[in-house]
This record gives sequence, C-alpha cells and structure tokens, in this order.
Amino acid sequence: MEMSVPSQFKLNNGTSIPAVGLGTWQAKPGEVGNAVGHALKSGYRHLDYPLIYQNEKEVGDAVKASGIPRKEIFITSKVWNTHQSNVAKGLAQTLKDLQTDYLDLNLIHWPVRLVANETSQLLPTNPDGTRSIDRSWDQRETWKQME
Repeated sequence: MEMSVPSQFKLNNGTSIPAVGLGTWQAKPGEVGNAVGHALKSGYRHLDYPLIYQNEKEVGDAVKASGIPRKEIFITSKVWNTHQSNVAKGLAQTLKDLQTDYLDLNLIHWPVRLVANETSQLLPTNPDGTRSIDRSWDQRETWKQME
C-alpha cells in the first residue's frame, strides 16, 4: 500500500498550512538568508522563525530578495517567553524584523514566562544562576493578549 503525505493541512479556522516548513534554529549568521532563499526557490512555502532564533532580519531580507509574493509564503513565529506579559511588543519587533505586516500563525513558544533583567532580554537569569521565571504567571493572560 502506497502512502503519501499531504502537501497541506487545514487549521481549525480554515486556513491551509503547508505540511513541511523550514526553521533555522542555531543557523549561523550569513547562512540563514542563503538557506531561506534556497528553500523558497526549491518550493518551500512555510517558514518558522521565532524571535529567539535571532535571525528574523536576515530571514526578512531573504524573503524580500526571493521575489515570491508574501501572500504565497506561510510564516509562523512564536511569542517569546520574555514577551508573554506584552505580546504586542514582541509581535511588533517580529513584524519589523521580518519586514512584513502580518504572520500566518503565532504560537506561544514555551508555556513559561521569563522576566527580562540586566542579564538578558531573552534568556535572563537570577543572581544564583537559575532562570528568571515568573512562576505566578497565568498562561491564560498570554493567550488573552494573543486573541
């Protein structure tokens, strides 16, 4: 029996999402743009680039340089942990860096709110070296902002 993977799936809101996407976790600066450009030329139409990857600007440049219309590319991002108390701020940064005015899908990266401090805006730590986590944060608050 031959099986095939669908090229797209339907989300609950009726939107189609390409079944295969490209992410670039830990890709080196200067390589990300080339990878995105090559993927788009090869037929990829789903890109996954959350803020924590720290390569959104390079991705945005590559998408723009590809010449493929934005409406033909499905872009997923994720609300980073230090932006859970201000989703709009993180989204504004992501949209600016990706050079687009919308995302097709925005997820909560991890269900843990981190509190930015002088050690880091993205992966903050406490004086004892532990991660700066807001253990009282109610994830429903992040979700409400996203809605």
